[in-house]
Amino acid sequence: LVVGFPVGLTFFLETGVFSVITLLIATLGDAAVAAHQIAINVWDVFYIPMISVGSAMATRMGHAIGAQNAHGVRMALWVGAALSTLIGLLAMSLLLLFPDAIIGAYTQSEDIRELALRLLRLAALFIMIDVVQIVGSFVLRAYKETRFPFIVVTLSYWGLALPLGYLLAIHWGSGSPEGTVDFWYTTILGIAVAAALITWRVRRILRSLD
Repeated sequence: LVVGFPVGLTFFLETGVFSVITLLIATLGDAAVAAHQIAINVWDVFYIPMISVGSAMATRMGHAIGAQNAHGVRMALWVGAALSTLIGLLAMSLLLLFPDAIIGAYTQSEDIRELALRLLRLAALFIMIDVVQIVGSFVLRAYKETRFPFIVVTLSYWGLALPLGYLLAIHWGSGSPEGTVDFWYTTILGIAVAAALITWRVRRILRSLD
């Protein structure tokens, strides 16, 4: 329970903040929420495989940690990070090279298309940063350190990305669909902060293997 409860709560907070952001974006108009949903759906296609790789990596690392096999720990981490990076690079390439084809599968609306094009470029950046955050989070999970990611997610998403996005897009913004871009900028800022803090923590732990 001490290990598992923060994991479940972290997942709840991660999914919850995106749900709240989507509800706020819905106030910016139909084009805004449609373009946002396209970007989220595409991101989700690659998020699931990265989570699967991270889970497998954490399992292998956990076995190696239990066996006090430092080489096995590093090998599992290297393979997991490499596979996750490949998935991220594939996603980024598809989003940057074929955005029209991706958007065309969802809509032919020109208003939605123009906004979705901008969001897909941001989604490509988000995915690559998310690779770092996902790999780092699962490394910490392998070491049964789950409270740190929970604190980081709470601060970076709920304390930074969400309120800053609201201020830029709605409170200080014009209330137009363009505010969706502001939400994505602040979400990228939040995930970057989370990735940096988690990476810092992972590096401290891995130094103990040397």
